[in-house]
Amino acid sequence: MTDNSIKEKLRQLSADRIKNAPDKFYRFLLDEIDWDQRLIGISGARGTGKTTLLLQHLKSLNQDPETFLYVSLDDIFFTNNNLLEFAGQFFLEGGKYLFLDEVHKYPGWSHDLKQIYDNFPQLKIVFTSSSALEIYKGSHDLSRRLALYHLPGLSLREYLDFSYGVKIRKYTLKEILSDVSQITSQFPGDIRPVKMLTEYLRTGYYPFFLEGRTMYHDKLRQTINTVLETDLPAIFNIDFQSVLKLKKLLAIISSIVPFRPNISKLSEQSGVTRDTLLRHLNYLDKANVIRLLTRDPSGTGYLVKPEKLYL
Repeated sequence: MTDNSIKEKLRQLSADRIKNAPDKFYRFLLDEIDWDQRLIGISGARGTGKTTLLLQHLKSLNQDPETFLYVSLDDIFFTNNNLLEFAGQFFLEGGKYLFLDEVHKYPGWSHDLKQIYDNFPQLKIVFTSSSALEIYKGSHDLSRRLALYHLPGLSLREYLDFSYGVKIRKYTLKEILSDVSQITSQFPGDIRPVKMLTEYLRTGYYPFFLEGRTMYHDKLRQTINTVLETDLPAIFNIDFQSVLKLKKLLAIISSIVPFRPNISKLSEQSGVTRDTLLRHLNYLDKANVIRLLTRDPSGTGYLVKPEKLYL
């Protein structure tokens, strides 16, 4: 198969993905991103809807379809083709919007993005990455060029909209504390907040609940395995044995969270040194598999013992 036919297949795949993007539900971030920026990064845990968000925006563009393209950098095409050259050719052929998914799967992504940004000022680039990526600490500094956004899982407000069609505007904590009765009086009379909150906590954080609740936890396990077996090794260059130890650590802490971790005991149970344990907790935290709370989260590195640990 020639390079041209492969590129044509990428274009066709892009067109199909954009055409089939769901248009019933939209994440809140879609309206908050400044799409006029030249370089946009969207981070977030796997499964929160980053890919869908990209495709929905492209679907809404009132532009010639030849001017925009969606590609995933875990496509086999990029194992033997240079992203910088690909972007340059796309630009020469009239491309204006290049959307790159799974950017952390491409070695040297930050270098190539910097070069694309500098060499093609008329080309707008949007990329997604696992939240485990430390974008602002990369060897090639993108922070002066990059508009970075984070997409968390669904809020309870979004869940009510997606699942029940109950639309509630955002309220600040100050508004809730000052006049909660006035707020609740605007809710539909048949709303059952305790029941809905219980559903949300069990099967409502990830948008894939819309594909069926019976398979929700299977998909959640698959997502976690993909993070541990694929994303973290790609980002932090860890080996198979480290992945097994991460799984063992996660199995241990998942049965006792939330708790104040005993680092020495966890180190002994997971069979790693104290420093390795703290590094592994840091990996899981950056991948949004767990959440660490520390007294001073800024500038202290991963060697500081967390005060509290949550899934």
